[in-house]
Amino acid sequence: MLTKSAIDIDPELLRRSADAQHHAFAESWDHITKESTGHVPTILATLVPNGPWAWAIMTHPQADGSINLPVHTNYEGIEKMYHMIRGASDVLSVEPIIDVRGTWYSFQEDYARSRVKATGEERGFEMLLVLPVTSGPGITGELAWTKIDRALLGKDLPLAEPTKTPLDMRRHMLALHDQFLDALRVNNASAMTAGFSTGCQSAVRDYVEDTGTITGLDDIEGLRTHYEKFFELFEIQSAEVLQRVVQDWYLFAELRLEVVARSGDDAGERLAFHTASLFVPGKEDKFIVHIGHGTDLAPQTVS
Repeated sequence: MLTKSAIDIDPELLRRSADAQHHAFAESWDHITKESTGHVPTILATLVPNGPWAWAIMTHPQADGSINLPVHTNYEGIEKMYHMIRGASDVLSVEPIIDVRGTWYSFQEDYARSRVKATGEERGFEMLLVLPVTSGPGITGELAWTKIDRALLGKDLPLAEPTKTPLDMRRHMLALHDQFLDALRVNNASAMTAGFSTGCQSAVRDYVEDTGTITGLDDIEGLRTHYEKFFELFEIQSAEVLQRVVQDWYLFAELRLEVVARSGDDAGERLAFHTASLFVPGKEDKFIVHIGHGTDLAPQTVS
């Protein structure tokens, strides 16, 4: 036994964190593997009972570059969506190339293979998944994005010149996200949208209406209005990065935010929550898709 501590971390904290991460991955992977059955009732059985639910997985870039981002928050909508998706194709395999196991979600960059039922054609593709959970069985949501050439994303937008190398694009995305965080920390909704393109589509946790699920936001104005309403309710005290993955076609980040409630029963109280979000760039090399979820607001004791 060591006579002097080399890494002095609370072992109980490590155990609880590990248990939560194992649980989040197990529930997420259970859902992913059961999608390969193609049996919709089996897939739906991996949802948490009674909701609230948050699904944004059927993203539809159009021929003109515009994006349709359907959001499903009720059982009937999720059921219909899975009947449509699994009625069209079979999942053959899913390989996590990047695997971030959070305490309340799993994030994966996957290489997946599927078979089109109508033609028998098999194809491989890269995709992103964020699957949030509770402390019990099942997932509370599924947020997804399939890799698409960013030159195809954005209606009536100029193509960024010159073309960035993959490394330069990753550094650019990191800078855009840092600007987003800086604006968030000073409660500036307009500055938060500076890194987004016209026509952007978002689906984020709805802390404004406190629904427990996600809400769809249309274009820059929808995003700005949402955060203006959020800042009317809460004042940001801190916004810290816990996890961040940056590739040339997406950025994933988990944040911890601490806020003070401005009004209502919680007025003056310090609250905290975590978010897990995907940011996808388009033609202008700005964000054109923003998808994320978050934990419930929880009271904090300031030490």
